[in-house]
Amino acid sequence: MNVQSVRSDPVSDRRLLRQNVFERLLAEIIDGRLAPGRRLRDDELTALLGVSRTPLREALARLDGLGLVQTAPNRFTRVAPLASGTLFEVIDLLDALVPLLVRRIAERLDDDTLLEAEYLERRIARLPVEETTRAVGLLLGFGERMLDDLELIPSVIRSAIIALVRYAVQRPEVLIDAGGIGAVQAVLQALLDDDAKMMSDHAAEFLRRLSEAIRASWSDAESAAPDEERPDRVEPA
Repeated sequence: MNVQSVRSDPVSDRRLLRQNVFERLLAEIIDGRLAPGRRLRDDELTALLGVSRTPLREALARLDGLGLVQTAPNRFTRVAPLASGTLFEVIDLLDALVPLLVRRIAERLDDDTLLEAEYLERRIARLPVEETTRAVGLLLGFGERMLDDLELIPSVIRSAIIALVRYAVQRPEVLIDAGGIGAVQAVLQALLDDDAKMMSDHAAEFLRRLSEAIRASWSDAESAAPDEERPDRVEPA
């Protein structure tokens, strides 16, 4: 396993170091380079990341809180499997939050936000269909930034988005089957038209089709295969 060291300065601020370790492991899990079921051993990770055990354990605890890592004291720490039930719960959660999120976004529309949305729509329109995952990620990031000062909801949204994007990165066909880039553009266009109801309808339809696509593509046997059967796929950043 080749993981690039995250410590480039020996006197780096401790908080920045913890964040770097967390973000590095988060990216590896979302991209699938740290595969579902993979054992995470402290000695191996501290050596490869170039950090001590303390920031590593803090990062793993945060990942555990997001549902991306599973820990059994004195037994194992491993990447959480892609559980179909969890994914459907995530979709149901986002579906339930759509009306609230759309209302809050509509309340925050200003000239700067509309300019950002117009730029985003043009950027997404140029993406090829095989980059549907990127298009959805751009839209979700835009929405999350607009809601980043709401109490409680941001942490819930962040966890839900991470779980969904993690699956989508490894199975991009489900996003294409759910409407792909066209579905993303429809949500953005409704926002630009200041049509909250249409925006909510498009988002809800996308989530409904996404749930159907995941159910159709799901393979518990593949997602839950033990890490001993998986090749070491972590690559340098």
